[in-house]
Amino acid sequence: MMLKLLLLRAVLFCLFFMSVNFVSAEAEITGKEKVTSILSAVKCQDFNLPDLNSGYEKHESEAYQIKDIEYAACDGKKIQAYVVRPLTNSKQAAILYVHWLDANTKDSNRTQFLEEAKIMATKGVSSLLISTFWSIPGGYYFERRWQDDYQNTLHQLKDLQHAVEILKSIPNVDSNNLHFVGHDYGATFGAMLLSVDQSFNSAVLMAAIADISDWYVYGSGSGVPQANELDKFKQQFHSVNPHRLIQYSNAKI
Repeated sequence: MMLKLLLLRAVLFCLFFMSVNFVSAEAEITGKEKVTSILSAVKCQDFNLPDLNSGYEKHESEAYQIKDIEYAACDGKKIQAYVVRPLTNSKQAAILYVHWLDANTKDSNRTQFLEEAKIMATKGVSSLLISTFWSIPGGYYFERRWQDDYQNTLHQLKDLQHAVEILKSIPNVDSNNLHFVGHDYGATFGAMLLSVDQSFNSAVLMAAIADISDWYVYGSGSGVPQANELDKFKQQFHSVNPHRLIQYSNAKI
């Protein structure tokens, strides 16, 4: 079963990048500008940058320091994140990590890339690892209603925009040297984020999907849309689907 799932994700990953070359002229109308407009209209809870100047747990022998932070999500819930930094005060590159979804693993959350972030800190790179609405535990992916999926998507994109602000505010980070790493859902949302935020120099997107609604219809707490409802459901995502947006990214992928 796991092998079939991995093969399916590999196929979807290939289709995702193949589909970029077949985006219609309509994407010019429903592209970055429209998504930016849609996101600007999304109402969020007040967002404030967390304190990133102190309170780090230092690991001298392993040459990194780490801080557990919390800040407001767009929907009013709390986002937990790790900031991992080098011990040095020199100018640093920074990486935003966004995790995958797999209910059968312990790292379907901000811990997925934590060990990698610690290694990167020893090489002089800071990292931000965030929780999401599909984090396990802490998220609400399997309890969500499919009727809310579009709004959840917009909220998550806003939360990722706020994460970029946090990444830039980490002490000693060079805001001109930012990078993105995402896996599975993290890669899919990363493709959307890269189109509306040109802050990133490069990105690694692993097992992304071309149409995010294809993942949502695997199931939710309220079931899945049927017949005409399914067509309307999928149409909602027309403007924000990764395969339409990735062409607008300036990052090396």
